[in-house]
Amino acid sequence: MNYFLRFLIFASLLVFLIPAHLYRAVYFNVVVEISLFIYLWLLIKNKIKPPKLSLIGVAFFVFILVSALATIFSVEPAKSFWGTPVRSLTGGLFMQLHYFAFFVVLSGVFGKKEDYLKLFKYFLGIGAIIEFYGLFERIYLEQQRIDSLFGNPIYYGIFSIFILFISIYFFVIENKKIYKAIYFVVVLLAIAGVYLSSSRGPILGLAVSLILCLPFLIYLGFQKIKIFYPKFNVKIAILGAAIFLVVFLAGTYSLLKDNYMIKRFTNLAQDQSTINRLASWEIALKAIGDKPIFGWGQENFELAFSKHFNPKLITDNVSELWFDRAHNNILDIAVTTGLAGLSAYLAIWFASAIALIRLYKQDRKAESVIFSMLFAAYFISSLTFFDTLITFLPLILILGFLPYLSISAKELELNEKFGKLLQKILLKNENQHVLRGIAMILTISAVFINFKIAKASSYYYEIKFDKNKTFSNLTDYYDKILSINPAIFEAEATYSFARIITGAKIDDEKLIDYIRQTKEKLEKLSLKNKYDIKPLYYGAQVDLLDFNLNGNNNSLNNAKNLLEKSIKIAPNRQDLYMDLAQIHMNLGDYTEAIVSMRAAKDLNIKYLRPQLYLSVLHALDGQNDLAETEFKAILESGFKFEYKDYNNMIFLADWFAEREDHLMAINLLKDVLRLYPKDIKIKKKIASLYAEINDKENAIKQTEEIILIDPASREEAEKFINLINTL
Repeated sequence: MNYFLRFLIFASLLVFLIPAHLYRAVYFNVVVEISLFIYLWLLIKNKIKPPKLSLIGVAFFVFILVSALATIFSVEPAKSFWGTPVRSLTGGLFMQLHYFAFFVVLSGVFGKKEDYLKLFKYFLGIGAIIEFYGLFERIYLEQQRIDSLFGNPIYYGIFSIFILFISIYFFVIENKKIYKAIYFVVVLLAIAGVYLSSSRGPILGLAVSLILCLPFLIYLGFQKIKIFYPKFNVKIAILGAAIFLVVFLAGTYSLLKDNYMIKRFTNLAQDQSTINRLASWEIALKAIGDKPIFGWGQENFELAFSKHFNPKLITDNVSELWFDRAHNNILDIAVTTGLAGLSAYLAIWFASAIALIRLYKQDRKAESVIFSMLFAAYFISSLTFFDTLITFLPLILILGFLPYLSISAKELELNEKFGKLLQKILLKNENQHVLRGIAMILTISAVFINFKIAKASSYYYEIKFDKNKTFSNLTDYYDKILSINPAIFEAEATYSFARIITGAKIDDEKLIDYIRQTKEKLEKLSLKNKYDIKPLYYGAQVDLLDFNLNGNNNSLNNAKNLLEKSIKIAPNRQDLYMDLAQIHMNLGDYTEAIVSMRAAKDLNIKYLRPQLYLSVLHALDGQNDLAETEFKAILESGFKFEYKDYNNMIFLADWFAEREDHLMAINLLKDVLRLYPKDIKIKKKIASLYAEINDKENAIKQTEEIILIDPASREEAEKFINLINTL
């Protein structure tokens, strides 16, 4: 059976089907389910040893138990159990149970250290393929950040850390030179993988682990030298090595300071990704206080995110409106499973530390240091990412291996008692048939569920990503999803449906029916969870579409009510206030529109777009001085207009022209030309404005440019030029 596990489990990392994360998870789950069934069948027949009992295993079990309690007390238990399709169903209790089942099977099937070492070799073989593919991406595809088969560079970097230290371990324990050379090559590939990922978390984790263990490594090395050279002064040598290291690092930095990866570290303060992550960590800390014991439940971080939304996440360049993870594994666990879950998770690390200390005391210092560095690198890296199958699979492999390296006499005694107790229960004749039947039913059910999930997922991704979709196909996919598993897919499929309807130009005679159906589905979803603003938010967008198409004021009022409810749940989200201001404007209530837009502005004064909209609203409301003050303030702040500002820029240009501020109007229209350089309508406006201020030269220049863009307009343009010359 161990041959079955060796290849099939790790082959999941090579899955190419798109979306790879989803099919990788389904493949892993099915292999684990079949493996667990075979293992239990053999265990009941007394043909295989019981799983090894260890402190790490107990801590892992407690973590799963606490996660189950967090699911029960979750604000949305179904989502916490199954996970969500957004993250390929890898974040719920269902997946965690498979992780633990994999750990149990490993501890039972691989009864000796030698068996485990063979498993590691299979893992390294798969890892080498992935590392070579990463090099291929860098050399032939010339990507700056490499993700190999994983779709995200940070996971490639973390995976490479595991490959690196496992290869180092084999390099240390191997005696044959040819194998040492092979492991050394894999070490170099893994180092290249970490570097080429250009991911700050893995690189920082590796650097910190090296710094923490470097003095100890140097000391061990010099102690060995002293055996052969008794007069060797270890302290002076360590000092010399430290000075050399500082000089080497300083020199390396001066040579590589313009390197892309180095810049990712030196530009941290200005990097929007870093700013967003720090903001999400701040949100996570607030969310922990809301539900400190068992948390919000797995996959519910986005609910806490909306409640404590940080306005810093909306900028004039990039806006992050939805975070479903804290992008910090520790904070993710604390938010979703509470302090109870975090304590249980840290207990796994504590148990691992005990095993490593025990290993060190057994005079196996090299092995202890290698795995200590691996855990340090992983733990530091985990402060910048969240676990998926790619990272958790090799971690389970290491956690299962540690008890084979170092086990106490008390653990041996407990294992013997546990084995006898388990055999006593399983080998009773009246129990065997029942247990086999239960195992078979559970396995068949689990495999069936996974295949159904895969099928539903294919429909979900058709809705989300297929650019050639028709709305009749969309509704067909949607109905199929609900017939398979509404608990997992209904919400996200509905949101995707709403985004498609409101975000595209649709020419479909059934559009009115689609709008009505989507509104009904969103209303139904809004009743399920009082913390979730998505049904309200998307409901408001669909109502706005209904108003724009049909002039239905009831839809407009309904959109207003939905947004007001959303603001009560998430009072710090500027986008909600801005949408509400738009609705008030459509209703002709400029006073309330200004109040809502000012609330958006006050949440984050560095975000200038609400101020632009305020100037428009003041102008519409006849408050000319306030409109001019707001607009000139954003210009002084360096605001850059974007394509979506076209209509507002035209409106303000006309408004300034009416107030005879022709130069301001011209400058605004020139900004429009920066975005749309061949817009004849804008050039005509600019030419007319130059003519009004008697700037004939520029008026003629703009008109001549119109002829170059559109020769058909020559006759009209020449008449205008002649008219200007007569002035």
